Amino acid sequence: MTVTNNEISDEQGSNRLFTRDFILLCLARLAFFCSMAFMLAVFPLYVLKIGGDKSDIGIVIGAFTIPIVILSPFAGRAADEMGRKWLMIAGTIIFVVSAILYNFAVSLILLIILRIFHGSGLGLFNTASSAYVADIAPIERRGEAMGYFGMVTNLAMAIAPALGVVIVEKYDFTVLFLISAATAFAAVALTSLLTDNYRPVARITGQPRAPLFHKASFFPSVIMASLSVTWGAVVSFFILFAMDRHIPNPGYFFTAYAIVLIASRTIAGILSDKLGREAVIIPGLVMTGIGIWVLCLADSMTMLMVVALIYGIGFGSATPTLMAFTIDRIGNEGRGAAMGTLGASFDVGVAVGSVILGFVLQYTDFVVTFLIAGTAPILAMIGFVIVGKRKGNENLS
Repeated sequence: MTVTNNEISDEQGSNRLFTRDFILLCLARLAFFCSMAFMLAVFPLYVLKIGGDKSDIGIVIGAFTIPIVILSPFAGRAADEMGRKWLMIAGTIIFVVSAILYNFAVSLILLIILRIFHGSGLGLFNTASSAYVADIAPIERRGEAMGYFGMVTNLAMAIAPALGVVIVEKYDFTVLFLISAATAFAAVALTSLLTDNYRPVARITGQPRAPLFHKASFFPSVIMASLSVTWGAVVSFFILFAMDRHIPNPGYFFTAYAIVLIASRTIAGILSDKLGREAVIIPGLVMTGIGIWVLCLADSMTMLMVVALIYGIGFGSATPTLMAFTIDRIGNEGRGAAMGTLGASFDVGVAVGSVILGFVLQYTDFVVTFLIAGTAPILAMIGFVIVGKRKGNENLS
């Protein structure tokens, strides 16, 4: 026997989305991702500063994803069995400590170890917060909720990377890391104010534990990994690409991209609730791939803005809709496991885009690297369409 989860929004039937907890969660997520995004545009330069090369950049960026891939399924199960809030708090505390310790990571080995520790914070927070928002979102507004939830991350992207470049240029990396730590501490404070409204499933000795993975999330996880390959390539090599093409102020690309993401996530969430998930995911995958292919041609800030528009619409439409698509496929129980699986898949894709494409770049050039990255979501789109047809009369969306 088990005690089932008290599904706040589903059982109470409220259609209200912007509750106190939803707003607090979004603010905590904003602070959390700002802490990380301050370093986003300039971190490859830090790797070069301490003696790394292009392939080392991919390894260091990819190291961040290792604990996320490993921890996310366990974090999902822990969130289902023990609750969401304490995992989110643990993740934010890890971000505070990591940002401070970057000031002492002056070798590649130390930096890789610290990146692994830092990434574990994201694995905990992202998995638990995704399950938390699924708990409190009204079922008929789930796509919209995921859109706003993801939009907060993109707001951090609109603000923090460009500011990170300015901080490093005006001051140094030490100041950047301390600002990142202070912002992560704000996320700790905001997370602590959340209502701990999840009722974990009670376990009886001898009964099976909650699953590490949810089988219904495997298919969307493959699609998610294909999408995030492109992000791994962008976050690792974009600033070097911009410098190679003599394009000034590359941090503004992330600002423009994030603004597009904010708009597209909101609209995509609403459209997917009305038209179905498939009608948003398929075009999103296509535009993501095309955006990365167009990046190969960019030689000016104007072209980068075009890339930001195309790539931002594609990525911003597909990712939150895949989250809603995943939640649609499971019942009330196991949401933590499902979000853990989906989160792990995102970071598998980032690792592939960072590490493997780092070696591709080392021995080829930026054009080949980004062409390969852009192919991944196009192949995912083909697979999504094929599976949809194979399902026949089953409701894929």
